[in-house]
Amino acid sequence: MNQFGKENIEDLKDFRRRIELSCENGFDLYVKEIYCNMKFPENRTIKITSMSGIFCKIFKNNDWSLECFDKIIFKLLKNYYNFMKETEDDEFMEYFLTVFQIIVKKDKNEIKKFKTYSKRNILPMLYNATKCDKEINFLQQNKNKKKLIKRKN
Repeated sequence: MNQFGKENIEDLKDFRRRIELSCENGFDLYVKEIYCNMKFPENRTIKITSMSGIFCKIFKNNDWSLECFDKIIFKLLKNYYNFMKETEDDEFMEYFLTVFQIIVKKDKNEIKKFKTYSKRNILPMLYNATKCDKEINFLQQNKNKKKLIKRKN
């Protein structure tokens, strides 16, 4: 498992270009591909266990720690900003100015919009990924129990 903020994105081919093409949905795609992608479970370093949007768990220092969701979502946006700031796509740059206003200029109006947007869009995405992980773990545990029962018989 990778540490939060140190996720491996090298295996995601053409990732930056797909984000450029998605413009307004770029941040959603960034979060989905890195933190919710079943193909790269080592990058699933955020867990949301409640839709309240107050807290989340992040994998840091080889352990899960409880953090404020707002703090983490801004770290994700900053990582996204650093990942995408080299882009040269003009259409994407228009959208990217909003991200710049939040991260660099700390525009209060844009920050408020981003918080609302994150709770409406990113929070459910991360929550559903966590829920999916729990279901997979449950199924794997039951499968292992069935194997043990068969061996006893």
